[in-house]
Amino acid sequence: MVSKRETLLGIFYYLAGLAVTLASPELEVPQRFVVFSLFASIVFVIESGRRVLKRRKEDAISREPQVEVLLDGLIEKYRERSDCHLRANVMVPFENRPIQSQFLKRRSYTTLEFKDHTGGYSEQELELSYESGQGSCGLAWRRCRPVIYGEGQREAAEKAMTDTQLEKAGHVESVLSVPIYENERRPENLVCVVNVDSEDSLSETCFTEDDIMSYTERHADVIAATVEEDYHA
Repeated sequence: MVSKRETLLGIFYYLAGLAVTLASPELEVPQRFVVFSLFASIVFVIESGRRVLKRRKEDAISREPQVEVLLDGLIEKYRERSDCHLRANVMVPFENRPIQSQFLKRRSYTTLEFKDHTGGYSEQELELSYESGQGSCGLAWRRCRPVIYGEGQREAAEKAMTDTQLEKAGHVESVLSVPIYENERRPENLVCVVNVDSEDSLSETCFTEDDIMSYTERHADVIAATVEEDYHA
């Protein structure tokens, strides 16, 4: 449905184009028609692009609460098994596309960044980004499979982490990171990494239990389907 504002803009553009055309007395009638048609075409392209961008933005905004609801649902499922405090987040790869990558349509990812979260993350944590191999999420990205972080399973995840990452996220005692891919499981096909973490130990969070892992993977697939269109359009 066309809004009142868009109708008024259309009338304004029409009158502006007509004024420009009539203000050129040196032009013959056919030439004036060409000028007016060109002006109208340019306005049409601009307005069409503006509407598409507006629609995409509105769609993305409308989907954001859905991701948070899905993350909350994931946490609620865990609470059936454990009373410990849990948080969940979705991290997506930041994409750097040099000219040759655009031409070849290849993705070139550099870091993972927070996009959606629930459970109470600090601003310092949300400012962090992780390269492939850094932390539980980066390790899951590199290995193309879920990774569990906790007692007895810290060394590989912490090995490549920076001092800043260790300082700001050092209070986290256990993490389950599930990477989701588009088609083949390859690092460049990553859609997102769904992480569930806690300040409690693995024995309390139950991240190592098979049924918890299976449920998280299924839930992560649903979350990925929601965020994929927004971040990989």
